[in-house]
Amino acid sequence: MKKIILILLLLLFAVPLAAQQFGQVGTSGAQILKISFDPRASGLGNAAASVVNNAAAVYTNVAGIEGIQKADLAFTYVPWFAGIDMVSLSAAYRWGDIGVVGVQASGFSSQEEITTIEMENGTGQTYSIQNVVVGLSFARHITDKLVVGVQGKYIREAYFDHSTSGLAFDIGTNYDLGFVGSRLAMSLQNFGSDLAPLQGNYQDYSDGNVSKGPNDNVEHYCLGSEILLYDFLAVRGGLKLNYDDESFAAGVGFKGDKFLGQNVRFDYSFEKFKILPSVQRISIGIAF
Repeated sequence: MKKIILILLLLLFAVPLAAQQFGQVGTSGAQILKISFDPRASGLGNAAASVVNNAAAVYTNVAGIEGIQKADLAFTYVPWFAGIDMVSLSAAYRWGDIGVVGVQASGFSSQEEITTIEMENGTGQTYSIQNVVVGLSFARHITDKLVVGVQGKYIREAYFDHSTSGLAFDIGTNYDLGFVGSRLAMSLQNFGSDLAPLQGNYQDYSDGNVSKGPNDNVEHYCLGSEILLYDFLAVRGGLKLNYDDESFAAGVGFKGDKFLGQNVRFDYSFEKFKILPSVQRISIGIAF
């Protein structure tokens, strides 16, 4: 009964927020940082900061890599919009009693052909679009209940013959409340300086031609749930509230240790958009 009341309260506060106006999506740089490369987190509607516990935790809450016993490796493939294929690789290793060290590399590279009015089928010349993120992270127990993690990331964007790069930092915490497995988690992500070519203002013609800085921050609210069946099959679902286009997500996870003799896992997620095409993610991971 208490769980039902809690869910109803969350929905009561969240629903009115969905009526807020659209954000200035795409007016800031490094948009790749908004993309989740963890199908488990994505299948939960990104409401996963307190449950991630393998190498892919570097994308959601870096403190989660402290849940790794020895070593962990995860590879994710995301077929994005407009035929863009994104990939990511994350790995983490427990360094004795010191803590867990993790690394990540994610991004995409796309070759596009130049077209003109006179040559609609292409000029034979091509240009590339590249987004790359490389990160180094560390997490450890501060007390027997509190875990803290930090991550530094290098971001690079390149379009044709223009490029920009910068640094960003994450900090995450996970606190065991000591009550029926409940945890309180916090994740602050992507703090850093502006990307140089994207500094300045723009005119928002939808808001009385007001000059604004390039920032598309809007409060988002997520609800997610995961059910583990037969100790090897996870079924997930999530709601995404106050998003411009995203609405809900679902996913499944499979633990192969009982059948394959190895601690291998497979994760899949499906994310529904209102206007844009739906997005799927698939990941394979192994723990040592």
